[in-house]
Amino acid sequence: MDQNLFYGDRLQTGGLCGIVRHPQYTGIFLVIFGQLVHWPTILTLVLAPVIVLTYVRLARREEARLIKQFGEAYRKYMRRVPMFLPRWRDMRRARARTIS
Repeated sequence: MDQNLFYGDRLQTGGLCGIVRHPQYTGIFLVIFGQLVHWPTILTLVLAPVIVLTYVRLARREEARLIKQFGEAYRKYMRRVPMFLPRWRDMRRARARTIS
């Protein structure tokens, strides 16, 4: 489970978790995509979707547990923040905050 998402009984929604709900899985997906571009073999082409689907299922199970733990607060967070792929406007805002 994403340990950076909560601290004790408090939901953490800032930083990377304010842009995507599962930043670690987004990073894994980027690595998988890079591997496909850099080294496209039959094995990587077969394994990539299996790995991605496995992590999607894991993320959904984690979110079910987090809904039980945080209830409506987590549901609001889910409506506001995408699961894996950041929204362009959120990326621009995050970049503007780091530059200033």
